[in-house]
Amino acid sequence: MTIREKIVDLLVDRLGDLLVDRFMFEQDAKKVVQDMIDDPAFEKNGMAGRWDDSAEGNAPFLIEGLFLHVRQRAVAHVEATCPEAFYLPILRGH
Repeated sequence: MTIREKIVDLLVDRLGDLLVDRFMFEQDAKKVVQDMIDDPAFEKNGMAGRWDDSAEGNAPFLIEGLFLHVRQRAVAHVEATCPEAFYLPILRGH
């Protein structure tokens, strides 16, 4: 499993019933992750060329840090596409 796949899986798994299964389609979750991957800031911060590396060979804190960032991006995505969503506080962690 690559880092890219692991982050999508974490977004789907961790937010599972509260997000993907009921509110955010998996293709939207993948779009959020792809937008993060395409962000030049990640290329400057050591992720250049690493998205398709094996997730197994990376420290858990890297995956956790990326997951936290992708969750913030998921919030921004929902705020932009459905700002009145009743589940937004759940996604925010409130």
